[in-house]
Amino acid sequence: MKKISKIIVFFLMAAILIGMTRPMYRTEDRYIIPEEEIVIDFPIEEDDTIEEEAEVVELDAITVSLRIEGIDANLYYNEAFSFEFEDCATVLDLLDAVNEADNALEIVIYNEDNGEDKDDEEYADKVDNAARVVGIAGITEEDFPEGSGWAFLINGVQPRYGIGEQELQDSDSVVFYFRGLPGLGMQYPIADFSGLLTDGVIRFTCMEPVDVLDDAGIWIQAFGEAPVVGALVTHNGITGVTDENGELQVAYINRRAGFHTLQIERHDNESGLPTVLRLAPGYTVFVPFVDTPAGAWYLDAVMFCVREGFFSGVGGNRFAPAARMRMEQLITVLARIAGAVIDEDVRPWYSNAVEWVVRSGVIGEAEFEDGAYVTRERFIYMLFRTISLIEGSDMTPRADITEAVDYSGIDGRFSDAVSWAVASGIIRGTGEDRLVIDPVVEVSRAVASQMIYNYFNYTPEDIQEDSYE
Repeated sequence: MKKISKIIVFFLMAAILIGMTRPMYRTEDRYIIPEEEIVIDFPIEEDDTIEEEAEVVELDAITVSLRIEGIDANLYYNEAFSFEFEDCATVLDLLDAVNEADNALEIVIYNEDNGEDKDDEEYADKVDNAARVVGIAGITEEDFPEGSGWAFLINGVQPRYGIGEQELQDSDSVVFYFRGLPGLGMQYPIADFSGLLTDGVIRFTCMEPVDVLDDAGIWIQAFGEAPVVGALVTHNGITGVTDENGELQVAYINRRAGFHTLQIERHDNESGLPTVLRLAPGYTVFVPFVDTPAGAWYLDAVMFCVREGFFSGVGGNRFAPAARMRMEQLITVLARIAGAVIDEDVRPWYSNAVEWVVRSGVIGEAEFEDGAYVTRERFIYMLFRTISLIEGSDMTPRADITEAVDYSGIDGRFSDAVSWAVASGIIRGTGEDRLVIDPVVEVSRAVASQMIYNYFNYTPEDIQEDSYE
């Protein structure tokens, strides 16, 4: 009986508890507990806390050419720089990345918040848009007259927006320089070489702030072109002074295509401050040959080979890109690539080069044919032999060239070198969707330049095409 009593008491207590926690509705003769979905919550232990996964941000990357020049002869940075960004790349993103990669530059960026609410979701954008560079490498705007400061160009043009808004594209060229007061300067000089070959003149201008009327009749400040007058210019080691038009008459010896070194400076007589930025050491300009137009598929290769001293012009400021390579020209180029010391003032001018290629084993003495044109397969073979002198035994890359449509036409003596050239990105063949070597086609100066350029600039991800017009 006691056991039964305990059971009855248990059920009575359970009924009372249920009645206390759930609503009851009375009908005519009974109480009804409405049906409900019963949810049981289990306590979560601290170690079992479920954390939300962090959002994965997709980043893009670009590479720009960045140059930072001081107010004297200082050059703080002059390299290609790659960085990652979200959404769009701005100059501010670039500078933040540079600061992170190289603290020695000490790029100081001022962000004006104007006392706004930092909880405002637009606050960050407002701050970025007000950002500006106030110091680089210890050169700060506070040390100069008010109105001076750091400025920048993109692809040689004064940008429309500030560093927080100005967007960048892959391969853009960015130059930072210190700009002075309107009319006083420290402006960035622009060198115009278009009259060098015809008139022997280089013209220097800078972009000065000027007041102009806009369409609504309101005076606004814009940038206008002004001549750089009375500046000391050192061009290829020869000095001169610009005239009232910003022009410099160039010595006859320097009226030529190719690379030119350039320095320019002008100082205020009272303060001693530079009134036009001095182009820092390492500043060079390429003046195209009259027969190597902008946009030509071989222009980068020609510029590279001329800068490295492998090729030179043929006279009359011409490069002769379509001219076929002769044996004496090729052996001279190969000797330059190998760093051999040769005297081209002897007679004939290629005598030292002949001695070098024979002594080095690039070709046998009997293989040299004065005046003979060089085929693609022979050019590749001689380049292979020359590079092997530089790299030693590390000439391992090889490609399967048996699928080339003209494989049977390759001389057996040269097939290994051709295989190396294909694997090394020097050539990819002249077919659009098939491998065509054209082994017995005579190589032009443009094609020879491109093959040499490809060797020195080859990466597996970006092979320079060997398909020529």
